[in-house]
Amino acid sequence: MEFGDAKVVEFRGEVLKVLLVVAMCASAARCISLVPAYHWIGIDILTFACGVYFVVMSTVHLQFRAGRWQQSTCARFCLGATLALMLLGLYTGSELVDNKPWQMLFPIVAFVLAGSREGVFWCVAALAGAVTILFLRGLEYASLSIFIFAIAHMTTSYVIYVFMMRNEANIRTMSRLSHTDSLTNTYNRQLFNELSISELNRARRTEEAVVFYMIDIDHFKKYNDRYGHLAGDRALRNVADVIRRSARRASDLVFRYGGEEFCVVSSGMSIQEARFLANNIIEGVRALGLKHEEGENGQLTVSIGLSYHQEFDGCSAELLLERADDALYMAKSDGRDRLVLYSPAQHHQLDLLEAIT
Repeated sequence: MEFGDAKVVEFRGEVLKVLLVVAMCASAARCISLVPAYHWIGIDILTFACGVYFVVMSTVHLQFRAGRWQQSTCARFCLGATLALMLLGLYTGSELVDNKPWQMLFPIVAFVLAGSREGVFWCVAALAGAVTILFLRGLEYASLSIFIFAIAHMTTSYVIYVFMMRNEANIRTMSRLSHTDSLTNTYNRQLFNELSISELNRARRTEEAVVFYMIDIDHFKKYNDRYGHLAGDRALRNVADVIRRSARRASDLVFRYGGEEFCVVSSGMSIQEARFLANNIIEGVRALGLKHEEGENGQLTVSIGLSYHQEFDGCSAELLLERADDALYMAKSDGRDRLVLYSPAQHHQLDLLEAIT
């Protein structure tokens, strides 16, 4: 998922929380106002439906806040229950619908919660259902109501659709510009701090392994000094392209961590697959054939430190990154142009080296 998409989803999530609370309060108030305290036998169908609606909204609210249901599932439950209640109100001739404020509100809610594409589906479903019910109530009642409803609904839906499409595009563009490294077109370090934590939390919930790669271009300062900064920039772009081609799964996140360092965060793979991805990056950079007289074998190469974790007790993104960085240090100490997998013994060895120096 693009970071701009994540921001859109985050906004929809906040709106959904508010709408669920509003829906719960409104349906509860509706039930209380329509059911006399002394007479529970004569409950009409709309009042009963409001009670069911309250139960549905409360359940969705609890599941969403607990993180047990996905946001898209909660939004669909919310929209489906709301549409069903509104169509029932239209069929029974409730004053809630005769005033028709929801004709304007429902398209707005649908587009905000479901997005521009799925919002179209909900608006078409609402229009089709309402027109059908108006016909069922009789052509005499429906003749003017259908015309007014259709015009209002389609106009509102079109305006909101155009607005949402432009708004989502603007959010994605602004997020991409502010969180993408302009030189390599990878995510930048600012975004790493946020996405690495969210990816770790997601892997913890799904009980998947998570992998941190620290990738450093060998002797890059010497490369810049000898061949110039323009050549250095081209080398950075070429290496970034190799990394992206290797880490091409939807869950693979590629960052320029700083200078000539890149970081990749992946999840849901075995240790063999993690090694395979890292070796693909190393071989891909070798295959570029970029001349570097002071590099390994006379060409530009990279070293990679890999931190692979399946147990998350006491682990944080900072700790996993530190372990990948320790492994990278060992890869450089062992001669560069290679992959080193983190182990606790390496951390102890680094402590000894620091004590000696």
